[in-house]
Amino acid sequence: MPTPGYVNIATVISNVNMPQSTLNCIRKIMVEQTGVSEYVVEDMKNAGVVDVEGILLTLQVKEEVAGHLKQIMLEKKLQIPYDPELINQLNIETFELTKEGRLKFSHQEKKHDDQFWALSLACVA
Repeated sequence: MPTPGYVNIATVISNVNMPQSTLNCIRKIMVEQTGVSEYVVEDMKNAGVVDVEGILLTLQVKEEVAGHLKQIMLEKKLQIPYDPELINQLNIETFELTKEGRLKFSHQEKKHDDQFWALSLACVA
């Protein structure tokens, strides 16, 4: 039985590869490549997923990616299904200004922001 929080990479790759191969409308797949996720990009490429790009979510990159999401939402160019978890993650993500003038993003303890960043990366891709 899998450990809670464990994600089977083969399942992830299958879930990504299926719409890419059947819809023919996915231009690029961006995968957060911080820490152990570095191997996910290589595994995806080895499994035949095309146009996959790993990205390190530094403070600067997060600021750019979240800014892009905000802009397309303001322009009403994004339609998302009603998904309570996604909506929650969009609403709980916060930011603060660092001493260096960068935005630092965070979320409440014991909450997640994976779908927030996944949507943000999908919009950039």
